[in-house]
Amino acid sequence: MKYLAAIFSRQGFVILLLSALLAACTVVVDDGPGPRPRPPRPEPQYCSKQYEPVCARR
Repeated sequence: MKYLAAIFSRQGFVILLLSALLAACTVVVDDGPGPRPRPPRPEPQYCSKQYEPVCARR
């Protein structure tokens, strides 16, 4: 009976409330969508051998 009296007392209620509050505190870690894909490698340019080649230097 003392157990029920302790729970319903003001001090017991405060302890119960604080323990419920601490139990409800959770941390959510959002890592995001994950690692991003690597950028594409630069591919070698080739000359199309047109009349006015666009890749030629002057």
